[in-house]
Parts: sequence; C-alpha cells; structure tokens
Amino acid sequence: MPILNKKAGYPLDTPLELYEEVKPNMVERIEDLEAPLNKVLDELMDGDIIVFQRADLTLGPECELPNVKEYFKDLLFRVEVTFCDKTNPTDPGFIIELSLKMNYEQIAQAVATRLGTDPYLIQFFKNQSYRDGPAGPLRCNYDGTLKDILVYYKPRQPKKIYYQQV
Repeated sequence: MPILNKKAGYPLDTPLELYEEVKPNMVERIEDLEAPLNKVLDELMDGDIIVFQRADLTLGPECELPNVKEYFKDLLFRVEVTFCDKTNPTDPGFIIELSLKMNYEQIAQAVATRLGTDPYLIQFFKNQSYRDGPAGPLRCNYDGTLKDILVYYKPRQPKKIYYQQV
C-alpha cells in the first residue's frame, strides 16, 4: 500500500481499495488486502492490471464517475464521433470522445465547448446511412441518446454527425 500511495502522491497511510481488471471493462474488488497478491488473485500473471482508488473519499451522486467500477463501465460506452460542418462540404471535421449514454443536451455542450459557442446555437444532423452526407435535422428536444443517433453504424465504422451553427 505505501508504494501505491507514493506513486499516486498520497500520504503513505492513505487507505486504498484495490481492484483486479478481470477482462476489458470489468473489474473485481480485492477484498483481503493483507494477503499476498498471488494468494488473492486466481491466476497472477505478467500483465495483470491492478487498479486502486482512495477508500477515504465519499463521492456523492453529483459525481459522474464516483468509483472504479463506474469508470470501467463508462469506458465500455465511450466512442469517438466526428463532427462535420454541414455548410462546408470539404470540412474534415473534428473528433470528440463521447459516451453512448449522453443525451442531446450533453452532446451539444461538448460540441459547443469545442467550438467556443453556445450549445443552443448548434443544430445537429444525422449522417445518411446509404451515403456520406447529412440527413434530416435532430430536434433540440430529441429524447434519445448518442447510441440512438448512431444506431445504424457498424461497430468499427467511423461515426459521424453533422452540425450547423445558427
């Protein structure tokens, strides 16, 4: 524990919670912190990932990712989205990493921050599924998530949304 605390810049006696990454985007808490790692982990191997967080911090519901498990769950929903200016046919766009769980307002805020504008002055357009180009506009009161907007994309296909500043 003192080694982990030192690497994190915490006081050496800071209480920690340890987790093992069992598989991508899945962690399990290590309960017995007094036992040697080779006894605690089923199969201790090179490349095993141990994740830790402070045990003495209580983060409330206002915190987006209050603990290790929520952080790893969030990683599962992360996707890179290219935003292209609808009014400029040659615009290569810019990429923002977003969560598939984000709603319209959260997407608008992320894009507005990148563009340095007001989120209420941006209109979004889905990408046409049959050719590369903007489809119909999304309403500002769109009730779905980013996952719903990108529903027709194949898993490894670049995801694209068009926007227009008004």
